[in-house]
Amino acid sequence: MLKACMKGARKITVLPGSGINTSNLLDLLRELPGLTEIHLTASEAISVSGEDMGSELRRSLDDDMAKFGFGTNQIWTMNESKIRAVFEIVDDIRKSP
Repeated sequence: MLKACMKGARKITVLPGSGINTSNLLDLLRELPGLTEIHLTASEAISVSGEDMGSELRRSLDDDMAKFGFGTNQIWTMNESKIRAVFEIVDDIRKSP
């Protein structure tokens, strides 16, 4: 596959990621003006009440999430306001001359 990519049969996209957020996105877009894709940080750990899920599911989630450093009753979720803020930055750049 790598040989085919190198011959131009396929393209490989290098996707900037890990830690991209609203505080550094503008600088990144200025440095890489042809950038069309990013992997951004727009998520967060939130606490959920044990009452919001069954005890069996809660124990299972707690065990799984603890492997990644989360506390009891915490899950990882997308933050809509962070995503909207990124879209606003991109829209502003598109509108500027």
